[in-house]
Amino acid sequence: SLNPENGKENWRVKIDSNGIMARRGMTFHNGNIFVPTSNGIYVINEKSGKLNFSFGNNGIVGVNEAIISLVPPIINKNKIFIIYKSFITSHELPSGKLLWKKNLNGARVWSGASFDESEKTIVFVTSNLIKLLGDTQIENDYSNSLVLLDSSNGKTKCKFKDTLHDHWDLDMVGNPIIKNEGGNKVVYGFSKTGNTFLVNVKTCELQNKDSIVKINAN
Repeated sequence: SLNPENGKENWRVKIDSNGIMARRGMTFHNGNIFVPTSNGIYVINEKSGKLNFSFGNNGIVGVNEAIISLVPPIINKNKIFIIYKSFITSHELPSGKLLWKKNLNGARVWSGASFDESEKTIVFVTSNLIKLLGDTQIENDYSNSLVLLDSSNGKTKCKFKDTLHDHWDLDMVGNPIIKNEGGNKVVYGFSKTGNTFLVNVKTCELQNKDSIVKINAN
């Protein structure tokens, strides 16, 4: 931690996470810094730089399955949503009690996630399958998709897939953008192929379905 006015160090803390942490940022909430790692979320007191033992298991919230959490967690009131490499969990704060776990069947979340409090919806995009080469015909395929989850139970509200059977690393990219548009809450999801998904957060209706045109190979 650095003093922004003079650049002097306030404190430093060593985190035992095999050197893998905060790959794509951290989350600040109510005087604590929530740091994503391969061991779960480390909760660090902003002023002291020490683990806040009032959270989770001695200051660590999450499931320790040695699967890295790449992106900053989402915190809403007394709940935290942790986006791991191939699944998402919801925990109660400060206890860290697991509320639900959503398995993405091999799809990866590395780019970011967004949250709409009014609709209680987690929105994220996925990459191709963890095993890039091999069988892509799997049940409940979440790869290369824009996905909307009900934050209260982890159930899928809807999903929109961009690339079928991807072996070319054509991930969906970036944090989905949620905004008010014409009196409705909508989300924009982006892909490497150049396609943009525009979805109504409440109804899950694809707003721009008529603007996607299939081009014949010949």
